[in-house]
Amino acid sequence: VSVDVAWSAPCIDGRCYDYTGLARASDFLFVMAYDLRSQIYDLNDCVASANSPIVQVAAGLTNFTQIFQIPPSKLVLGVPWYCYDYKCLSFDLNMTCTIEHVPFRGAPCSDAAGVQRDYQYCRVLLRMNSTSGRLIDNRTGAVFFNYVNQQDTYLHQVWMDDPETLTIKYNLANDRRLFGIGMWNVDCLDYSPSASKEAQQDTTDMWDAMKIFHSVHRRT
Repeated sequence: VSVDVAWSAPCIDGRCYDYTGLARASDFLFVMAYDLRSQIYDLNDCVASANSPIVQVAAGLTNFTQIFQIPPSKLVLGVPWYCYDYKCLSFDLNMTCTIEHVPFRGAPCSDAAGVQRDYQYCRVLLRMNSTSGRLIDNRTGAVFFNYVNQQDTYLHQVWMDDPETLTIKYNLANDRRLFGIGMWNVDCLDYSPSASKEAQQDTTDMWDAMKIFHSVHRRT
């Protein structure tokens, strides 16, 4: 039996649960280390950014293991296999994409301003429509790129993880001696027989990246 929990323990998105009790009652907790920008309180920070920034992901795991004393062997790190597509209301020379103020649970801004898209969809956008090419934000450890949306004619900014940035998270799971890794979700890749060679390679690369994780000890 497993239980899905937010990326950090203290009442994220109103999830004020007995995490210690849930860990005792289940085989493991699946830590959903994504949608970390669900509540943005600083309107100056109402911009497109990473879905799963590595520093916050690490801090969330620390909360579970140190504050709530949940053994790492009870945690599975869940990572995003999808991306966020944001419409830029304004855009500056630093590539800061200001987004619409969409409130969520009391916060005046949130990632709900963006559209969740499958990883494979965003890979096609990157290959076919990007005006910037693939860029890395070293602060958050995430990939982003820009493109012009033909429907609304706005510049859009897409934020995502790919095998390179996901490997950083998988290594974090190794370093923290977690029980496992997982994703949301497997259907974000193109498994169809008619998939392009690029899509087939993307699927292979995403699965191969997971091989770096190894279970370092058994649950006790």
